[in-house]
Amino acid sequence: MSSRKKLFGTNGIRGIPGKDITLEFVSKIGLSLATFFKSGNILVGYDGRDSGPSLSRAIAAGLMEGGIDVTDAGMLPTPALQLAIPTLGFTGGVMITASHNPPEYNGIKALASAGIEVTREDENLIEGIYYDQKYQRAKWDAVGHLSKEERAIRLYIDSVVEQVDSRPLKERKATIVIDVGNGVQALAAPYIAERLGCKVITLNGHVDGKFPGRGAEPTPETLSDLSVAVRTYGADLGGG
Repeated sequence: MSSRKKLFGTNGIRGIPGKDITLEFVSKIGLSLATFFKSGNILVGYDGRDSGPSLSRAIAAGLMEGGIDVTDAGMLPTPALQLAIPTLGFTGGVMITASHNPPEYNGIKALASAGIEVTREDENLIEGIYYDQKYQRAKWDAVGHLSKEERAIRLYIDSVVEQVDSRPLKERKATIVIDVGNGVQALAAPYIAERLGCKVITLNGHVDGKFPGRGAEPTPETLSDLSVAVRTYGADLGGG
């Protein structure tokens, strides 16, 4: 039986920055991903957690050390990054996120060219590269380049709106209360609802990686203020 610790869980690599996942570790995971992908351009994004910018730069450094071009999508929801990867023709992607975990956590989600997570078999390959240190390191004149991509959130908003028949919502003049919980969906969800013709009321509507408005996990307890707001404003529905 292998004594190697499993790195990838059900939703990527998770841990506490500075403790479980150091910048050195993240950079080596980036180098492992570069070795796995071999070539191409990887789209990197992060959510609103405080450690997101530093971890995204560390993963980018490792990828570029391995000769992979990196495109920085900045802060955005995970589905926006997943959509942008195939739509804009990227080789794959990396999302720095810990989903609904407490604010001290963060993580690494590796994505294939279709925008979905790499397979379990591929995760095992990436882990093997990391543990065996069989890295693909580029020469000084072949390191990856860094660029920016600013269309991802707009593509995501447009795509969701295009998939929904908004006529019933507009005819009803529906009111929706959205509790984004200080998460990165504050950059998209309220605008999607407005585009669909809804009157939008937001709770905890600014991005804050410490999630001061409520807990990150959308449990009945953390969504209690949302329930009260739906009744108070006479809204048609609420979401969080």
